[in-house]
Amino acid sequence: AGAGRGGIPRTHADDDDDDEEEDADKQRSQCEREYAVGASALSNGSLWDVRWPMQRGLTWSDGDIERMWAHLYATELNVVSEDHAVMVTDSMYQGRRAREVLAHMLFERFDIPSLYVSAQPLMSLYASGYTSGVVVDIGASSTCVCPVLEGSVLHHAVQTVNIGGDDMSGYLRTLLLQRRTHAHAQGRALDVAQLQFLDGLCAPYHIRRLKEELGFVALDYDVALATPNYSCDAYVADGGRPAAPAASALTANSSHSQGQSSRAGERTSFSLGGGHSIALDTERYLLSEILFQPSLVHKHEIGLPRAVELAIAECEGEVRSDVAAQLVLSGGPSLLPGLCGRMQKEMSALLPVLNYGTNMNVSIAEGGAASAWCGSAIVASLSSFPSMALSRDEYNEYGPSAIHKRCFA
Repeated sequence: AGAGRGGIPRTHADDDDDDEEEDADKQRSQCEREYAVGASALSNGSLWDVRWPMQRGLTWSDGDIERMWAHLYATELNVVSEDHAVMVTDSMYQGRRAREVLAHMLFERFDIPSLYVSAQPLMSLYASGYTSGVVVDIGASSTCVCPVLEGSVLHHAVQTVNIGGDDMSGYLRTLLLQRRTHAHAQGRALDVAQLQFLDGLCAPYHIRRLKEELGFVALDYDVALATPNYSCDAYVADGGRPAAPAASALTANSSHSQGQSSRAGERTSFSLGGGHSIALDTERYLLSEILFQPSLVHKHEIGLPRAVELAIAECEGEVRSDVAAQLVLSGGPSLLPGLCGRMQKEMSALLPVLNYGTNMNVSIAEGGAASAWCGSAIVASLSSFPSMALSRDEYNEYGPSAIHKRCFA
């Protein structure tokens, strides 16, 4: 969110439809004048004080979060807040106070009729059609490994790994900067477009696109390092034997760039526009290896397979096999090609030793990066949903703390 002057616009519901539309127009105009959110904040970054309201799954600026909600109502949804119940999926890391602040903001500032808050990993599991399993929810700045049994989160067994998509993007930038330093040391000319790409105000946004379009996860890291031009589809799962050359599955489909990937085993280039491009080689799989070896970025964290192992181990003995039967990967970084196969390979090696069974099914959550939203849509469509949510009357009687009794499984 990029904020200019202060002030939070509010929405007011009137009986007259024309008045409602006029209020919405005024609110939208005020939003555009005082602050920008998302891509518009980045595209005009020189005009704004650019801030990131959430970091490591935690809210760091309640004021900016409120501005984002105002933007959503006025610009993205174009609806009157008083007319619609709200369902929020929340990080497992948020504390009680943060949820009370959320309830207070939505009821007091936006005058919503009811609110339901649920765990984001649980909604991703629902989206995939399961009620039990382990969800590895890879966020922007942290990863939550969340065991669920018959629709209930086993909170005591939840594991947190402070590695996420932003860390992968940061590592990719570090690798590219190292390459640039090496080229400079050898006296090679530096591409101006690449300099702007790595050093500009919007560099985090562009590097994230580069990661999402060209990155992948190596099935076997050691084999990848020893294999020139290692590609995501160059090796098959049974022993890492070379596969027949085939069209790469990493073709860039984003409408925002002309990044192209060629046949397996060849470098992949990303267009920077104006005839300039940047080519990735080992960086394509090195960026994701930090999910398994956080020490690569000097972090004292455990890798994802170990976190899953610990989460299952913390469950009661009689339910471990039920929980370990399904492993669902969610969040934007879960869509990196090869991650599902790598996790299947790692867990297949771990589970027999731990006597948890060998039938763990690893899958990507339905809906991809929007899996929590998809699961929430399922829950919100239930006939029982109105009785599940915290109503305005209950909020008025008990205050923000009532959110803990009615929500968050």
